[in-house]
Amino acid sequence: MAWRLGGPKVVVMAGPCSVESREQLFTVFLNSSLKPGARALRGGAYKPRSSPYSFQGMGVEGLKLLREAGDRFHLLVISEVMEISQIPIMMPYIDIFQVGARNMQNFNLLRETRQGAQNPCC
Repeated sequence: MAWRLGGPKVVVMAGPCSVESREQLFTVFLNSSLKPGARALRGGAYKPRSSPYSFQGMGVEGLKLLREAGDRFHLLVISEVMEISQIPIMMPYIDIFQVGARNMQNFNLLRETRQGAQNPCC
């Protein structure tokens, strides 16, 4: 799927903050503003929480669901990477790594995300 960021058109990249189930992910797309003009589906597969007892995300299962939805609706897939060890796990499922504000000074993580040229970093 080829499109360019920075051109005259707005690029819509959206989705649920946290992927919680297949039903939730597909319902978000089918009943939202993602349908008209969406280019990328963004969803969190790993969710850091202050409590270890809170929902921490679906992990690889969430990544698989994002890829399934992206393929079905012809969208690129974006998910946040928070540590270097997640990069090789995420690469088969995502098209773009999202690096959150909390990791903008994590130069080791930023450098490693650039190693996978087919997975740009935003």
